Amino acid sequence: TSCQLPANTDPIIAKWTNAPRVVVVATPSDLPMQAPDDARGVYHQGTVYIVASGHNSGHSGGLMRTLAHEAVAHYGLRGLLGGDGYQRFLNQMQVSMRMGNKALIEIRDDVRSRYGQLSALKEADEIAARAVELGVDQKTGEFDFHAGPIFANIVLADEINRASPKT
Repeated sequence: TSCQLPANTDPIIAKWTNAPRVVVVATPSDLPMQAPDDARGVYHQGTVYIVASGHNSGHSGGLMRTLAHEAVAHYGLRGLLGGDGYQRFLNQMQVSMRMGNKALIEIRDDVRSRYGQLSALKEADEIAARAVELGVDQKTGEFDFHAGPIFANIVLADEINRASPKT
């Protein structure tokens, strides 16, 4: 229930170094910005908001997926890669999709069905967050990331773009 949510999030966040501020709100209407009625979480101006009404199932997997999406992806990747690095990462995701990366294209299609039309960079941001979210087992809430073809193609495209031109 919503009363238990801070008790569930606090021990998880306490293990993280450099964790974002996490605020639990009761419903999407309690968020500091407009959000869809089915929002489960939002990253806004350096703070992760968890919407309690979106986590009434009692399964920790859903909560962990939301934390992964908002805190690990939206907050964490920006901090890890820095502003310019994060922009390059998003651009490389777009390149990977143009090169036919099927796994990223599948996630992109899911993002489009959830969010509708987004700018190219916002769409790439949501694709990255969804990819991180999908790394959490829905039943156990455990993070189970396997670096595979999605990230290999992004790293390869980044290396190609950084390489000096051959003349």
